[in-house]
Order: sequence, then C-alpha cells, then structure tokens
Amino acid sequence: GIQQITITPILGIGPSGSRKTCLELPPKEPAWLPGKNYCGNHPHNFYIQLFSETGIFGLVIGTLMFISIIKSCYRVKLNNPTCPISATAFIVPLSVFFPLQQFGSFYGQWGNLFIWFAVGFVISQVKLKTKD
Repeated sequence: GIQQITITPILGIGPSGSRKTCLELPPKEPAWLPGKNYCGNHPHNFYIQLFSETGIFGLVIGTLMFISIIKSCYRVKLNNPTCPISATAFIVPLSVFFPLQQFGSFYGQWGNLFIWFAVGFVISQVKLKTKD
C-alpha cells in the first residue's frame, strides 16, 4: 500500500485496485521502504488502503468520516453518562478506526459485516438519545 501511495498520491489507484496493480510494482522500490514488496490483496490498514486506492482526497474524506462518527458517539456519552450503552458507545468506533492496527479490507470482506453492524448500532444509539 505504501508503495502504491508513492506512485499515485493524488487520485490513488482506484478502489480495490491493490490486487490488480500489486504484481506490477518493482519489488525493491522505493529504496527508503524497508523490506521488499509483499503482494497482498489489500494493505490491511484502513488509512493506508484509503490513501493508496483513493489518494489524498479519499484519505481526508474517510478520516473526517471516522472522526465524525467517533465525535458523535462521544457527545452522547457526555450528554447521558448514566446510560451504560451511551457511556461506552464511542469505544466501538474508536477501536475499529484506530489508525495503528491491522484490519481487513475497507471495501469488503465478510468481516466488515461485524464492523459496520457494531458501528451502525452505536450510531443508532446516538440518534435515539438525540430525540429524547
């Protein structure tokens, strides 16, 4: 993923494009990157994948989306600290979107079902608490 970022940093290589372009990359470039090119299906990190596949614009928009979800859930915690679900709702998106971790593909794997279901659940709690 980092190697693909260096090739097309502005627009990226296209969503889910890692597996298509990975085999065409030189194995030892760029020189400052330690190791050799490991050709996986995707970079295994949401932020690196967003950057390599959608460029700087996709990375910024995706990061703003992650921050917005975390902040929305955290505001519910501040507004209703006695409710256990509201008090801990921000932990789910914070742990899912924590930048220094390995994860599955952002664009789709069966594991994303669990991720987005959990994020959707805590966002539904945000909406429920704002109506009260």
